[in-house]
Amino acid sequence: MSRSYDLEQGFDRRIADWLDDDVDRAPAWLLETILAVAPSIPQRRPLQAPRRSSRMYRVAILAAVVTALLVAVLGSALIPGRPPEPVPTIAPVRPSAAAPFATPVPTAAPIANGLPEGRLLLEHIGNAFDGSEFPQSGDPGPRRRFYIVDAHHLDPTSAVEFLPGQPATGKTAADVSADGRKVVFQDATGSPRLYEANLDGSGFRKLPVDCFAPCGLRYPDYDPTGTMVVYVRVESGRSWLEILDLVSGDTAELDQTERSETDLLPEQPAWSPDGRTIAFTRLKAHGVPGDDGLVHYVEVPTGGAVELVDVVSGVVTDLHVPSDLRPGDVAWSPDGRTLLFSDGPGSTMGSGDHLVNAGFIHRIAVDGSGPTVLRGWAGPEYLPDGSRILYQDNELYSMLPDGTDARKVSSMDLSTDVAGYVYIVHWLPPA
Repeated sequence: MSRSYDLEQGFDRRIADWLDDDVDRAPAWLLETILAVAPSIPQRRPLQAPRRSSRMYRVAILAAVVTALLVAVLGSALIPGRPPEPVPTIAPVRPSAAAPFATPVPTAAPIANGLPEGRLLLEHIGNAFDGSEFPQSGDPGPRRRFYIVDAHHLDPTSAVEFLPGQPATGKTAADVSADGRKVVFQDATGSPRLYEANLDGSGFRKLPVDCFAPCGLRYPDYDPTGTMVVYVRVESGRSWLEILDLVSGDTAELDQTERSETDLLPEQPAWSPDGRTIAFTRLKAHGVPGDDGLVHYVEVPTGGAVELVDVVSGVVTDLHVPSDLRPGDVAWSPDGRTLLFSDGPGSTMGSGDHLVNAGFIHRIAVDGSGPTVLRGWAGPEYLPDGSRILYQDNELYSMLPDGTDARKVSSMDLSTDVAGYVYIVHWLPPA
């Protein structure tokens, strides 16, 4: 083969020989050679009117090739060795979704604890977060409240209770809308109902869903537009997922999710970022709902499932997680490709002595591939830009999506009798 590269232009002979061989892989020595010669490679000018004719010289072509190689080799050296995650193929969204999907709220550059400027919504159980009610006289049972606190100053004395006393039956199982403006939740009774409010404290209301005793509505979750809510209905010994259109007031059952009220009922639905799929979990417990509407707060589940339901077709898909896991607190990545869940979720199982062997946070692709054990325990949740994951492990942490670079958000123990218990934390944009 005749040589096609002009070595008199100062181009390194070893690179020229390698290019002449017409191979598709870069040997290890090439990186060092390219790094050595890169500073001397002539650079292209920004796009503008040419000073001379438009003829392109070979050295410019070679410079472009070497620059591309440099990017490729350096890129391959810097990209983590995690296999690519498959993009889900899901049925089109149903036509009745009137509003466009919400765009995730952007976050600013993180600082010391890994979090950008923002706030946290804490789902709190027990005595006041600042310890002011401890000990209680005539124990009325654990109170369930929400607190809002600065993400960089998780100090009980600066936390503000959200809508104190509304409703009188307490607040639990929250979901924050994608735009960070609204929150939907259930009250903490044996037959819970659903409520909604703006995060500035206005607009508190009970959602208009018919539910005649014995009946309970649990675990509400917004769609990406904030115009629909999915939740679990438990009624007449059965349970299923149901969708409420907040604009029209219409409801629709997802029939294929139906199970018995006492075992493997659907729990904690989470709507995908594109609005087409709902992830949810089931736990094998052979028990009955607790007095506060949380199904497994005392009883220990022996297994469970992570499932997906297509919003349009209603078809349910089991992701076949290991049978010994007790999945809960399922959460989507912002790109919709993967799910997080915890083994032994604090939100519905607490942190009593029976959970000494509580598991870790897990990640799985939406097609069931690539199951990965991360770190931490309860309530994993991505930041809106997907840059980090919030989670509880007695103290509050953040980590990168691959489970590395764990940083304490606060050194405060979130599981104490004096300051109560916080298992679930939601990210909020700055006020």
